[in-house]
Amino acid sequence: MKKYTLLFLFILFISSAFAQQPVTFDQMVSRMTKPYHEDTFPRKFFPRDEKYTISLSDQPLPLVLKDTIIKTPGRCARSIAGAVLFRDNLVILSASGRFTCYRPDDLSRNEEFEKKLNTKIWCSHQILNNQLIAQSAEQPFYFTAANTWETYKAPATVKETTPLYEDEDYFCYSECHGEWGGMIYFFDKRTGSTYFTGAGCARSVLKKAGKYYVLSSLRHMSGSSDLVEIADPRKLSECASEMSYGTMRWMDRKAADTAKHAVSVFDVYGLVVHAIFSIEDRFISLGSWRQQTFLCEIDQDMTTIVHPFFNESFSPYSASTNGYGEIQLVNISTGTWNDTYVAITLIIKGNKITRITWNQPLFDGE
Repeated sequence: MKKYTLLFLFILFISSAFAQQPVTFDQMVSRMTKPYHEDTFPRKFFPRDEKYTISLSDQPLPLVLKDTIIKTPGRCARSIAGAVLFRDNLVILSASGRFTCYRPDDLSRNEEFEKKLNTKIWCSHQILNNQLIAQSAEQPFYFTAANTWETYKAPATVKETTPLYEDEDYFCYSECHGEWGGMIYFFDKRTGSTYFTGAGCARSVLKKAGKYYVLSSLRHMSGSSDLVEIADPRKLSECASEMSYGTMRWMDRKAADTAKHAVSVFDVYGLVVHAIFSIEDRFISLGSWRQQTFLCEIDQDMTTIVHPFFNESFSPYSASTNGYGEIQLVNISTGTWNDTYVAITLIIKGNKITRITWNQPLFDGE
């Protein structure tokens, strides 16, 4: 009988550890100078008198959250490039130039795969055409099916940039010039043509019902964020060969954007949206306001907070989202504009979000 009692208690403990916890906004609200769900703020720097409203959801998003700290090996353990998913491994690159690999389901380390990857000292990595591409001594390589590195010849338009998004039709990459704006580019894999439109500092690209959604955000002054819908990238302005990075000023490229095909979904000032991702077929934004970070949905001028996330008082500096089928990764930097180190990676699968803080706790939760 004692054995069965202990077994019952063990099962009860395990069930409790992974049970979905009730969602409450009390801790977040208590840190505000006044309840933000009653607050509005003007659309500054714009001539209209519209007001933006931030409210709390009556039906918070049901999520299962897991939080962990992973100490990457080596004395130069800081992550210099965001995690990517390759062959069912979470692959990150530290300042030592060495890869570290973790299995996304249980976050156990895969040292055997690391040995296959770490035959050189690396300075960057990314996924292109489902291949792992890495840079070593200014030379790009790709990891072959035979588990060796071979010289890689990238398409000319994507040689010096990391794609924000990729599907069977496009590479999507961007350029950012801070408060002066930026561009988003769609490289057509089938034709080799490139299409573009203005997009501040692009953070995320998502595809839904055949349409592409591009999120841009910037923490300059009070911060700003916007999301545009692109029904067909081939209807954007086409980037001619003379419009490359090396031969034309970006402001001239910006002036050449005459298609006006992108449609605004939202455009807010004062609220910073760092990343968007999909949960239960809903666009969920990782937003921050008054140093509070939360998950929200934005419908034009109405922002609805759907989850307090980890109930912490911090604001990411920048983030980027990449999708890998049923898994989405969000890599987050908490430094400054010139700090390329990735401090946090979110693994999103269904309604489960795992937060990995690399190397050390960054917040006190107060």
